[in-house]
Amino acid sequence: MDMKCLLLFSCCFLAVTKGDVDLTEGKVTSVKLTNGTSRLVHNVDKTGISFIIIEVHSQTNNLTLSWKNTFTQDSTARGRNVGVMTPYSSPGNIYWFIKTDEVDSVNVLLLVKYLKINDPIPGGCNQILNLENDPNMLLSYTDYWTSVRFQWANIDTVSECESSLMQKQLEYDVYVYFVKEAKLDEKYFLDAMKKMIGVENIIANGRKVMSLTNDMKTKSNFTLSSINGQGGIYGVVVKNTRLNTVASYVSVASYGCNLTNQTCEIDVEDAEYVIGALCFLVGVGLCFFGHKFLKTEFFVFGFLAWTIISFVLLTLYTGIDPVLVLTMSCIIGIAGGGICVLFWWYWGIPILSVLIVGFVGGFLFSAVLFFTPFGNLDVWNTELNYWMAFTCALLIYPLVLLCFTKTLNILTCAFVGSYLICIIIDYLLHTTLKLIILNTINHAIIDGYEKIKVVTPFDINDIIMVVTWAVLCIVGTAIQFNLTKGHAPFPPCPRAQRRRRLEQARNRQRAMDQFDNERQPLICERPRQYNTYQRQELYQPS
Repeated sequence: MDMKCLLLFSCCFLAVTKGDVDLTEGKVTSVKLTNGTSRLVHNVDKTGISFIIIEVHSQTNNLTLSWKNTFTQDSTARGRNVGVMTPYSSPGNIYWFIKTDEVDSVNVLLLVKYLKINDPIPGGCNQILNLENDPNMLLSYTDYWTSVRFQWANIDTVSECESSLMQKQLEYDVYVYFVKEAKLDEKYFLDAMKKMIGVENIIANGRKVMSLTNDMKTKSNFTLSSINGQGGIYGVVVKNTRLNTVASYVSVASYGCNLTNQTCEIDVEDAEYVIGALCFLVGVGLCFFGHKFLKTEFFVFGFLAWTIISFVLLTLYTGIDPVLVLTMSCIIGIAGGGICVLFWWYWGIPILSVLIVGFVGGFLFSAVLFFTPFGNLDVWNTELNYWMAFTCALLIYPLVLLCFTKTLNILTCAFVGSYLICIIIDYLLHTTLKLIILNTINHAIIDGYEKIKVVTPFDINDIIMVVTWAVLCIVGTAIQFNLTKGHAPFPPCPRAQRRRRLEQARNRQRAMDQFDNERQPLICERPRQYNTYQRQELYQPS
């Protein structure tokens, strides 16, 4: 019985992949394709339609799609996320042809959607690609960002694309949806892609990150930050603002790496675990006991400040290996931490020693601020504007609290320490908390990074991490204030303390010497020597 069911299933499967695949408008269809050509069929029973778009999606395999069985150049699109636009003529069946060169079966998602008479035409002003009206988007990526290029739309088939009045009617909204973090399986990709096919799904599920308009100077592309191994699906919805009609381009997906060649890095290396464990131990000490162990705290903050500064400078002005840069930066950081401790030991001026602590806290505060949508404002697209604003935010934090030196020190210890504690959890859960610092460093060492829109996943795990960070910061601050209650805000200067101890030791020695001298006669007995003449005068008889 089981063998009969298996044979029946196999026959049905072959019928689907080798025969016609019936498609319904607006419904996402999942099929398996084998090596060869399959025919896609859709029956049009509506009117008022200008174009019919079909789009197909695969995670790793290239597909060839055409409305002609000869796959001519002017009717064919090839890729993992492609579509073609067919002009509507009359009700009836419409056919497309799809083929794959893969020997194994390929899981594919298909969608048919209509463009009504007044809907904008995605890619209707195509002047570069093969198709006359091309709704496809071209995607490229590096280790740090993903760039997407598309062709401007048109409001109809007769308007001139060079008309600025026509182009100003169209507005392009960019949406992104992230695949579940650290998940490269095809199942997660297909589930995510289903949520980003079609206008309604893109608007309902995607996160709007930016809008574009064609002012005859703007380029039809956008660049967003990406993470190696993090899947992202990008969609563009074009809107006719005068008629309030919308249409969508064919969505594209990227992992910031090559899934076929297995260049995606989602596994945590042993060195990262070691770094995370060290950050956890240091973070616990800073968060709960930083102000109590002042010299250790100053060493840690000096180490962090000098390590970050030296890493950026060495990366910018030397061409040495990144591992060697990191090693040298840590060595310089250790020296910098030692200098901070020596400064406190020799002079012991709290307001100056805590200033470096405040700068590190301000750096983290500014990094958090520019990691939010605030950092994606167009005004920060120039390097000068970005770093001026970043520096101002960095300085605001210590300058506001510098009058309350103890509060600034304790708050910064809890703020930075709780962040370091969360780093190891961030590695385990594959969240984006570590990207707060990496985003700032990328702005410093990568040319042109300020023009990139920083967009990262923010799901339930990221929310948990942010809440955990906030709770640890509050608890750490409360514990440190409680531990130092009733004590002086800062201990005396260690060098002054040492001098005072030496002076007290000398005073005690003087006191002991004086005590010993008081047991001796005030007038010392000296041997008297009398000469004969003196004795004769002394004892001369009368």
